[in-house]
Amino acid sequence: MAIIFSTLIKHSKKSSSEGTRVFSANIKDIEKTLQRKMPNNPMDKLPPYYYEILNAFDRKKADQLSPHHPKIDHRIQLEKDDNSRKKKTP
Repeated sequence: MAIIFSTLIKHSKKSSSEGTRVFSANIKDIEKTLQRKMPNNPMDKLPPYYYEILNAFDRKKADQLSPHHPKIDHRIQLEKDDNSRKKKTP
């Protein structure tokens, strides 16, 4: 692994283009990132003037979808080209 990394570093220094970027990560960093994070109590981080809307910061409520409302339609009309086909996304 170290040989591959050093070769990439040498190649990036020799490369005349500025598009080469080398990143590295070790197992300890990866394991730390993958660990399950303990939920925080929002009251520990929020100023007191947000306490009245504390439920807006509830993790369980944030992970739920809002209820379906059958009479509300949020249709998005896509633009069409001259041949009545959908335009390509920019």
